[in-house]
Amino acid sequence: MNKLHKEFTEAEKKVINLWNDSNLFILDQIAEDCYLMNANGNLSYEECFGAVSNTFYKNLRYNLALPRKVIKYYTYYLLENINEEGEWYVGEKQNNGNIEFTKCCESLEDAFNSL
Repeated sequence: MNKLHKEFTEAEKKVINLWNDSNLFILDQIAEDCYLMNANGNLSYEECFGAVSNTFYKNLRYNLALPRKVIKYYTYYLLENINEEGEWYVGEKQNNGNIEFTKCCESLEDAFNSL
């Protein structure tokens, strides 16, 4: 179980307030493993999310994330990785329970706008 930060910059607080509704949750911990899609990643899709027959997915590569902050919004997860402050990843939970992050954004505002 990873303990998460709940301190946000003023700009991030404004974005959270703008998008805030009953489906926005700022998580204080996360039990699921989180993986960031990365062409140079050291893990395969199957290692992270389970067996697939589609060769497109078999060729995808990932790195294990080190979550610093996580927001759940409807079925999406927004993650700021440790040592990458200010950059936010957008992801969704996969069938095995792990979370796949496929989009990287330069700010929390960009992450929300990409949904």
